[in-house]
This record gives sequence, C-alpha cells and structure tokens, in this order.
Amino acid sequence: MLFLLKDVLKTSGSARLPCDDPFFVQIEGHVKHPGVYPLCVRPTLAALIEAAGIVTTDCPALASGDNPLLKSGQKVVFHNDGRKMAISKGEMSAFYKITVGLPISLNHESEEGLTALPGVGPRLAEAIVQERSKRGGFRSCTTRYGPI
Repeated sequence: MLFLLKDVLKTSGSARLPCDDPFFVQIEGHVKHPGVYPLCVRPTLAALIEAAGIVTTDCPALASGDNPLLKSGQKVVFHNDGRKMAISKGEMSAFYKITVGLPISLNHESEEGLTALPGVGPRLAEAIVQERSKRGGFRSCTTRYGPI
C-alpha cells in the first residue's frame, strides 16, 4: 500500500498527502498499475483510466459518454474479453477502507470485512451479522454515554 502512495507522499520531508481530504479509489483488472489511488479531486472513469494505464482504449462505457464521478471508497474493475473493455464498479474491501481511514458500514459489510475492524474476530463478526439480520439492520448507535 505504501509503495503505491510513495509518489503522492513526496512533500518536503513530510509524509502528507498533497490535499486535505483525498478520494480513495481501488483499481483492478486489465490495467498496468492496479492499486488504491489517493486523488485530490473527485475522479471520473476517464481520469482513472489515465492514472491506472489502461491496456486497451476500446471502452464502450467511455465512448457512450458514461463518465460519472466516483465516490471515495469505490472499486473499479476493468475487464477485457480480448475485443472490448467493460467496467464494473463496487465497494472497496473493508481492509483497504480501514487502512486509508474510510468508514465501513455495519449494515452492509460482510463477516470477513467486519474482521478488518480492530478487536473484531470471526466470532464477533458472525454475531454482528446475525444481530443485524434479526433487527433488519442497525438504525442508530447508542452507548451509555449517548449517541456515537
């Protein structure tokens, strides 16, 4: 992870990103440079293609003008069937999100993803998922000190 960030972390002697609130996007698939990218502006698919080094330029999603802005914490996978490029989007894994400081959702994360949280092992993750199913999801988080 730090290897991927090395060029971004170049500032005069300090290890700081060049912006205060970066967008983190994971790029995988048929690209030259897969990984998690910290970007200072909200990225478009075209910007990701340029950053990751797309292996082929035949991408119907971009040709059709489908070039939406992505949100922080998304994963974009570029698939190539030998003739044209396809793009699928999803959520970055909980392990990556926690590594870069992004929140994860207790209502949507898998058991495996919940184990990325410090102090949560497989049994506690299973119990969280079971309780979530029983309640139909969590609506608020309250401690004896008040809402979190």
